[in-house]
Amino acid sequence: MSSAPLSDADFWNLHAANRRTPRYRQMRREMIEADDRCAVCGHDYRKKGHSKWALNMDHKRYRDSKGLMFGREQKSDFRLRCPDCHTRGADTDDSIRRWRNSRLFCKGLVWLVLLPLRYAWKALWSAPRM
Repeated sequence: MSSAPLSDADFWNLHAANRRTPRYRQMRREMIEADDRCAVCGHDYRKKGHSKWALNMDHKRYRDSKGLMFGREQKSDFRLRCPDCHTRGADTDDSIRRWRNSRLFCKGLVWLVLLPLRYAWKALWSAPRM
């Protein structure tokens, strides 16, 4: 790989060509079969109608000391993201962890707030009718 800067179009052409290689496809298949969770939302992507095969491999980085990594990536250079989370843009592992933790906290808070309403609803519908 030459050290001359790539245009955006050249970069994305190389990226697309890399995604079509059997090595890349096999690595994606193995990652999904090992753990089919989105790095950001976990399994919530299924509630939106996506299957596990819709998960995208998201590069954590594109370059190393030798230049572009296309064709030399390891599984540790990727994370799986669902289509909705992948379009959010580039994130570091730390920012994904913070976002996921705050999201889980909010989901737990909503569950806790709605708990009395669930019991009231259940009591209302299980009461004997006249």
